Amino acid sequence: MAAGLAGIQGQAAENDTIISIGESNNDAQRQELLSYFDVDSDAKVEVVTVDDTREAMLEVIPDFSISSAYSSTALTCRELGEGLDVSTINITEITPAIYAMALVTAGIGDANLIVAAPADKAAGGMTALTGIFQAWDKMSCDSAQTSPKRQELALRELALTVEIANSLGVPLTGSTGYFVIEVQRNIVVKGASTRDEIIAEIANQEALFPITLPAPQREKLVDLMVDLIEQDIDWSTFSEGWTIEQPNGTTISMDGDGIAIRNAQASATAKAAAEQTATALARKNMTATARAEKRMTQTALAADKTAAAQAESDSLTATALAQPTATATATPEPKVVAGELASPIENGQVRVKATGGAEQTYDLAQAVTVSRGGAAAQLADLRKGDALMLKVDAVANTVFDIAAIAPKDSGTPIAKLLYILPLLLLIPLGMVVKGRGLGGDPFLVKRVDRG
Repeated sequence: MAAGLAGIQGQAAENDTIISIGESNNDAQRQELLSYFDVDSDAKVEVVTVDDTREAMLEVIPDFSISSAYSSTALTCRELGEGLDVSTINITEITPAIYAMALVTAGIGDANLIVAAPADKAAGGMTALTGIFQAWDKMSCDSAQTSPKRQELALRELALTVEIANSLGVPLTGSTGYFVIEVQRNIVVKGASTRDEIIAEIANQEALFPITLPAPQREKLVDLMVDLIEQDIDWSTFSEGWTIEQPNGTTISMDGDGIAIRNAQASATAKAAAEQTATALARKNMTATARAEKRMTQTALAADKTAAAQAESDSLTATALAQPTATATATPEPKVVAGELASPIENGQVRVKATGGAEQTYDLAQAVTVSRGGAAAQLADLRKGDALMLKVDAVANTVFDIAAIAPKDSGTPIAKLLYILPLLLLIPLGMVVKGRGLGGDPFLVKRVDRG
């Protein structure tokens, strides 16, 4: 029991928690219940009486009768979209699934709920739900959207589930609760809006389980679902449905589908958004660190995690941390630095001389991409005087990309001799001039008589 409740009980004393205890518990039993809830003996609690429970349930179960009130609860608020966890201790009738269904119907979809009775006074559990709703007016969760009408519908749903199980002659610990939950889930997801659509969905679930409802209970279930639809309920976290995990018979987790969580967050009140913790934001949205990972290689990320964490602490504002969408990014673009390599690269550093003559030294990231003259190169291939263009990570201030170009006067030895070609061209020109007699023997023309 302790292991199964560790994740729930550890939060009860830290967050907003509604505690209700049945009036029939004596002091020792009260202390036992508070230990289950992991709260101090001086914690503020609401006492739920037999009359309270009878009054609440008589509205939905005309012949309801109760003589004691032992079942008690601790409901801890959670952030919008975090889902519902329910655990029971010494509760014999109402299952965790039925409590979860009733809370979601009432509009309490993001909470941890523990329902317990003393070990020597195991209880059915009807008083527990009454206690939650009774205390709600005095302290409620920010993420909840409950109302008296939704609470009345939740009690009707719980009572009807008990009635269906009794009419079928099966225990509540069987599949009855899941049947009602699946009917409700499919009506919500499919957007059923007419009585005929609701009747068709109930018939569909009867075939799947399989269950054949007696006519009176089927009619009551149809009426209940019609009333749910007519309330035009915003199902918030569960607007696109939910998934259920039940590792054992006393614990259940109900989580809204991923898209439902994002929709719920997008429509959250400004207060809920402002008070989101960094931990909740990390689970529901991509954190600033995760967004930085998309721009870095895995190796580079390992080198600058510490710097990135420091930058996040110093630079991100509270508004950015609470931003519910994943479109914003707190990571600045890389800086581009141009200059000339001032000295050979050594000790993991590169020294760059800017156009104005100022020199700046930058640390190299563990993984650096290097090119020279447009071809892949190594750091050892770079030469003093090379023109450089560096990409510098704006968070870690380390260089992760170097593009180098050799200086213009660093051609081959043959290229350096090309300047004497014009001089070589003067040699044949001089010989031609000399052959035309400038300063030498003249030409002699002699007429010869050939006839």
